[in-house]
Amino acid sequence: MTTPHDTITSLEVGSLVTAGRHFISADSQSTIAVEKGMKGVVCMIYDQMCFDPGQGLGVMILFESGLCDGFSEEDLEYFNITSLNKKIDALADYEFSSMIKLQNEFHQGLFTHAFN
Repeated sequence: MTTPHDTITSLEVGSLVTAGRHFISADSQSTIAVEKGMKGVVCMIYDQMCFDPGQGLGVMILFESGLCDGFSEEDLEYFNITSLNKKIDALADYEFSSMIKLQNEFHQGLFTHAFN
């Protein structure tokens, strides 16, 4: 079992996670919810230094509801996001380039098999 402070290092692009609690993300155009038990797939692991020096790695997760957001180790603990210890090999080489591209790929079904 991973502890809250080593979750990101145990994840790879294509790793599946699950949300342990309900949360929402709201922006100027929409509100998207993540329900407890909802699956997500890691689409990028990044160095948070560009956002918050000294914070280490962050992970971008796309959930089956379409919500995509970045999470620090502390965020993963707070939202009770845990690894399912499964990886979607077809997504292992996914290279994130922009949120618009990722959302288009989500709506085109690229990630559908990760959530079934």
